[in-house]
Amino acid sequence: MRLVRLEVWNWRGLDHATLADLAPDLNLVVGPNESGKSRLFEALRFALFERYKGESEDKKRLRTWGGSESPAVEVHFVAQGRDWKLHKRFLKGASARLEGPGTSLTDEDAEEKLRQLWGTREIKGRKDVEQFLGLWPLLWVQQGRAGVAPHADLNDDTRGRLNDALT
Repeated sequence: MRLVRLEVWNWRGLDHATLADLAPDLNLVVGPNESGKSRLFEALRFALFERYKGESEDKKRLRTWGGSESPAVEVHFVAQGRDWKLHKRFLKGASARLEGPGTSLTDEDAEEKLRQLWGTREIKGRKDVEQFLGLWPLLWVQQGRAGVAPHADLNDDTRGRLNDALT
């Protein structure tokens, strides 16, 4: 899988920001402290792994302080050799739209197809979220969690797939 473009609106103080034309192998995002680098990656994580619905405190914190606009994120990516575009809006007017080769899915259908593409499972509750993320805890270490062993978060399905891949 390959990320091609990331765009956010109304995301924790970022009115609008874009990472475009991402390279297929390595991309370096640099900037001064408080310029929005971590917020962009948070938006990417929410787009790929969080449900669009709900008004949890985590989602409410995404809004720009004092703002009323709903945070939104759009991700263009390539998966299974095909181009996909995902757009999610959180809180007021919450929605999910996934467009790909000959298909346009919305809301729950979009979320289900996204889980299939990324190899994750539906998150049933906020406790132990990592157990639903498949291999991603091994590949994506969130800021502040670098000292946590990722293998502890893998579910049995993922352990089996990883074992098969390594053998």
